[in-house]
Amino acid sequence: MIALRFHLLLLILWLAAGFGCDHGRPGDPCAGITCSDHGSCVTDDTGAAACDCEEGFHTENLTCIEDNVAPELTSAGSLQVPEQVVYTHHITCIDSNGDDLHLDVLGVALCAGTLTDHGDGTGDYVFGPTTETDGGSNCALSVICTDAHGEMAEQTVSVEIVEANAVPVMMNLPAEVGLHWRDAGEFQATATDPDVPADTLQWNLAETDCNFSPVVEAAGLVSWTCSRKETCALLLRVVDSGEVPLSAEGTLTVRCVNTPPVIEVPPPTTAVEGLRTKLTASCADPDGDPVTLRVDDAWDTCGGTISGDSYIFTPTAAQGGGTCVAGFTCSDTQDTVIGTTTVSVTAYTGPIQLRIIAGNLTSGNYSDYDSGHGLRILQALRPDLALVQEMNYLGNTVANYDAFSGAIVGTDHWAVDDAWFELPNGILSRWPILSSGWWDDPTLNNRELLWAEIDLPGPVDLFAISVHLHTSPAADQVTASLVIVNAVKAHRQAFPGRFLYVVGGDFNGTSSVSAAGFGTDGVFSVAPPHPVDDLGNVNTNAPRSKQYDFVLGDPALRAMQVPVVFESAWGNDTLTYPNGLVFDTRTFTQEVLDEFFPPALTTDSAAAGMQHMAIVKDYLLP
Repeated sequence: MIALRFHLLLLILWLAAGFGCDHGRPGDPCAGITCSDHGSCVTDDTGAAACDCEEGFHTENLTCIEDNVAPELTSAGSLQVPEQVVYTHHITCIDSNGDDLHLDVLGVALCAGTLTDHGDGTGDYVFGPTTETDGGSNCALSVICTDAHGEMAEQTVSVEIVEANAVPVMMNLPAEVGLHWRDAGEFQATATDPDVPADTLQWNLAETDCNFSPVVEAAGLVSWTCSRKETCALLLRVVDSGEVPLSAEGTLTVRCVNTPPVIEVPPPTTAVEGLRTKLTASCADPDGDPVTLRVDDAWDTCGGTISGDSYIFTPTAAQGGGTCVAGFTCSDTQDTVIGTTTVSVTAYTGPIQLRIIAGNLTSGNYSDYDSGHGLRILQALRPDLALVQEMNYLGNTVANYDAFSGAIVGTDHWAVDDAWFELPNGILSRWPILSSGWWDDPTLNNRELLWAEIDLPGPVDLFAISVHLHTSPAADQVTASLVIVNAVKAHRQAFPGRFLYVVGGDFNGTSSVSAAGFGTDGVFSVAPPHPVDDLGNVNTNAPRSKQYDFVLGDPALRAMQVPVVFESAWGNDTLTYPNGLVFDTRTFTQEVLDEFFPPALTTDSAAAGMQHMAIVKDYLLP
């Protein structure tokens, strides 16, 4: 322990003495020099201290200073910029010394841009939008990066402006076109292409909800024909011819329009139960479209039908005393309008007085009624139904027959077998004629067997036949009568209980007025008594020597026959003919004719060429 303490004391004394140095020698020149910890202190040839620096450092004032390294631009040296865009070039500069850096761009005018220096070695050079050049244009930038020591890095950036396809521009879409629904339409779609040079543009149809099939030409002409009323859209597409084609779309709205038709219906009116009624309506279209007039089933309660512009119906017993509605629709296929007419139906209370006459009353040389003799006789007898033979009047036109019928029965309800037959048979009716026609008389070729369905008020109608049978042989009269009998039997079977039947006219004899003729199977009642004149004469030819003319009813109608009565125009007693009248003006004075049979003249039946006398029968239908 004593020895240890002794040695420690010696060590302390040694250290205090300067590690044993000779205090008489000069000091160390590197004492206290660290060379910034990037080198070591050495003495130079003169013994002075110097720093031997690490690689990358140099000595300044016994300090190792890091060597300055020029900054480095690391951003791209070449650019491809699409035309017509604003482009940002991001500049990056690094400095291994960590110096502050400053950015600059030379040659700005070439690319016409603006530099933003962020102060941290980065910056943005923004230029454009570049112009449309079809590509192939270039510019150059000289980018300089300077550090705090003035060291610079320089980079030339080449900029290539490349072609970029632009979307076509619509010029007149969206658009709207209106036209009539049956018309053809056209629309020229237009667009431009902003590229230089401009691309070729082609049009097509992208989609549509239209019912028609449009045609879209490549040049943009759109054509179509509307097929119905609608508003629809055509989505049109235009496509450019760029390397990567671009397109634009626009909508063409098409309005295929229609003006509704116009209907005019009769005002409220009246009708009689059992009597066919005709109402006239009009249906027109302002656009000139074809129109159709129909019964409107939703509104119609009269139960009519449409024929041309006429609504026709026969009021039923159930409708009598009430009202019904005639319903009309007028349609042009696109729009339908409705019209109604209220009809007050008068109930049938019966009975009906029905006067039927037959007469071959032509005079003169041409078998016609132009001279007025037969016309006055027919007017004087005031018929409801006239079965007329040799019905030639003036030119036998519709207007002529309208006037003839109007003068005799007060209506234009008439029928004729054929106006161009030499001796046509005719029927004139106070009541409407439902239908008419004729059957062939196999014994003749200048007239036929005329029939007409007559619409009477009440529950039954009348089927009338007007004939002018062959004179000889007499068997021809029977032949023709059997044609009529068989046709009536078939008609009666087809319409049981609906019609009463009457045949009348010039039979040219009595052969057909028999059980073998019109009386076959009891179809017509042929039994006497027959009409006579004031003198009891049954004959009807002009000399009053032959019985040629008849009015024959079926058994049901015969049972309804009543005396023929003529009223005095002066209030005197009536003239009554129990079995009907053969009318011969020669048997009356003019005074009696004026009182009971105006406008007949005593000379009418005696006129030159007068054929026969008229037959008159009256019936009372319940």
